[in-house]
Amino acid sequence: MPPLLPPLPISSLPPPSTPMTSAQLKSTKDLSVLKQPKVRDTASNIAARMILLITLLGVHICGAASVFGAPEILMEILSYCDFPTVMAVSRTNKHGRRVAQIVVRDRFRQVLAPFVGSAQFTSFVRMLTTTGSAVNGSIVRRLLAQQCDFMLLANSVIRYNRSANVNIITPRGQLDSCKSWFTDNEGYTIWERKTIAIPYKTVVRDLWVGEKPRCADDRNKLKVVIAHADSTIVNVILASPFTTQTNMITGAQN
Repeated sequence: MPPLLPPLPISSLPPPSTPMTSAQLKSTKDLSVLKQPKVRDTASNIAARMILLITLLGVHICGAASVFGAPEILMEILSYCDFPTVMAVSRTNKHGRRVAQIVVRDRFRQVLAPFVGSAQFTSFVRMLTTTGSAVNGSIVRRLLAQQCDFMLLANSVIRYNRSANVNIITPRGQLDSCKSWFTDNEGYTIWERKTIAIPYKTVVRDLWVGEKPRCADDRNKLKVVIAHADSTIVNVILASPFTTQTNMITGAQN
C-alpha cells in the first residue's frame, strides 16, 4: 500500500526554537504574539494532533505507511473523527474503506444498543437485508452527527444524544416479518396501530408501535415504530417534511 504521506528525512525537520529569556521577555514591547487564543479540544483538533503524532512516529520508525497500515491505530484515530472525515478515509484505498466500514458498523451498533442488543445486532442487520427495510429518524441523525462539534457541545442535552424510539420503514408485504423479529428477538410483545401523520398518508399503509412490558427498567419503555410502506421505502423517506428525516440506513452495506 503506498504511503498516505511521504516520509520526511529527519534532517529536514525544523530545529526546536530557542526559548526566550526573562530579560528578553521584559524588553519585548509587543507581547501580542505570546497571547495565542486557546484552541478548544474538539474531535477534529484531537484527531489532527493524533495524525501528526502518528506521522512523526512513522518518520522515526519505518515510514508512515507501516504505521497507518495497522488497523487498530487507524480505527483509534477515526473514533475521534466526524462522519465526513470517516467517509473521506474510506475513499482513499481498500484498507481505508475496510477500516471505515468497521468504524461505521460499530457506531451503528452503539446508537441501536438501547433497542437492539449487541448479541442480536448481526441478526437485525440480516433482517433489514432480507426484508428490504431501513432505519431512519433520530437513530440515523445521531449516527451521522457523531463527533461533530455541535453534538459534542450538546452532550448534556438528552434529546440530542438519546433516542426515544427506533424508526423502521418496511416495504409492502414485509410488516409481519419485521414485527416478528422484534417480538421473537427483543421481546416487543405489545403492538398498537397508530394514526398516520398527514405528510405520509399517501405513502404509508400502516403505522405500528411496539413496546416491551412495562417495568422499572427504562430500556423496556423504549418503542419501535414501524411504517409499512404502500410501495417502496424511498417514497416514505422523500415524503418527510424535515430534512433531518431524509436519511436512512439499510442492511446492504453493514
